[in-house]
Amino acid sequence: MDKFGFFYMIVMCVISNTDASCQFKDSLQGRWNGGYDAETRKNVVFSFDGDKLRDFTLNMPTLSQSDFTCVESYEKGDTTIYTLQNVETPQPIFGIQIDIYFCLAVKGEEYSILTGLNPILKDKVYGVKAGTSVSTNDICNQNGNEMNEMTQIADQMRKSEEITSLIDALERELEDRH
Repeated sequence: MDKFGFFYMIVMCVISNTDASCQFKDSLQGRWNGGYDAETRKNVVFSFDGDKLRDFTLNMPTLSQSDFTCVESYEKGDTTIYTLQNVETPQPIFGIQIDIYFCLAVKGEEYSILTGLNPILKDKVYGVKAGTSVSTNDICNQNGNEMNEMTQIADQMRKSEEITSLIDALERELEDRH
């Protein structure tokens, strides 16, 4: 092996073992309702917390909910693409310990998962043997034109309180007319 090849190998080892991270935008911080998942018959609720996506619902047989760390992010037009890796280690699959990744696109208050369905893991995730280097292109392997609406839970509660207040005022007004 020549000197350049040896140097390249050392650089690749350092990059693949470096904990890269990114932060979710301030506007995403907090708890969100991501809608209803007809497949799992669950309401999808998750939280953005610094560089973590917490309590994200999965359909995997060995892991139904997990926390993910933001590994990389970039802008594509008015959409931010986040590459995420599992924090918790799922049970081994076929005796192999795996790392789980997926790609999340966020545009305003809409999100989409840009990772194709993995038939073995039964979810839109990319799984590889633990410690294996992966690229964003491997993980973000789907167009993801289907966006799902997400609503910040604090906003839902405020809107609910406003509606309750309006109904109470309307009831008082109707009582005063009788």
